Amino acid sequence: RQLEDDFNGIYGNNFNLGGLAGFPFAGNTGFGAMSAHIPDDGYCLIAYGPHVGIAADGTVGKVERSGVELVDTCCGSAVAASNYVKGITDGGAEITTALQEFTDFQQGAVKELILPHGKRLSE
Repeated sequence: RQLEDDFNGIYGNNFNLGGLAGFPFAGNTGFGAMSAHIPDDGYCLIAYGPHVGIAADGTVGKVERSGVELVDTCCGSAVAASNYVKGITDGGAEITTALQEFTDFQQGAVKELILPHGKRLSE
């Protein structure tokens, strides 16, 4: 994670708030915990952005991972959520209450967050 290493070299230690699909799932509690780690007279730099893989051959949405032969999707969470929403928009699937399951809360939240945009995303 070269970018993270570069930031650490310039700014010192970091506090990660990451989550699936680039959403900062730490919420208010996580931001409070992060702010408690800022030194007196210190600063806070928040770098945020969605991510997508780009394979060595230039394929967008795919990524090679060290030690893994399979060239896989990136971001897998976003692809899975998009497929779920596409199924609902196309009429082949129904909205499920399983989105609220604690065991996969972040993925359920990603699905819920993009669900209102399903028709626009299908265009």
